[in-house]
Amino acid sequence: MHPIVPRVRVFAITLVLAAGLSTGAVAASGGDTNKAAGSDRSAEGCIGSAGYTWSQLRQECVRLFEAGVPLYNVEDPASTSVAYVVGGGATEPLELFLPDRSSGVLMFFRGGGWHDDDGRYSLTNTDNDVLELRDSDGKLIYTSRKSG
Repeated sequence: MHPIVPRVRVFAITLVLAAGLSTGAVAASGGDTNKAAGSDRSAEGCIGSAGYTWSQLRQECVRLFEAGVPLYNVEDPASTSVAYVVGGGATEPLELFLPDRSSGVLMFFRGGGWHDDDGRYSLTNTDNDVLELRDSDGKLIYTSRKSG
């Protein structure tokens, strides 16, 4: 037998053992070895880990930070909690995305502003082109003007 053959066998056995141990370590840590990057598609096909969310209004996956106008939390200006508005023209329907909701809220223009069908939210555009989102009690909760 050639002197290199035993070394190749030992090397091959070491590789097999190392692969088995690393697979066991991943399984023991609760990791999913079969999960591919981008495999977190929603029912509509949006990849959440890439920043995509389904827009009912546009009927497509959108990145809110690219397609939307950010609205900042009025009660806590230091908060990183941001809402977004996605939509068309001056009186066209809009879609509101709030940080505590898993889907958007459709809003329609009537009476000088946009309102959802359930009466929970109203959005107005001030004379200074600042969007203001109010709750059903009329309390200002988000604005497009970043304070601070």
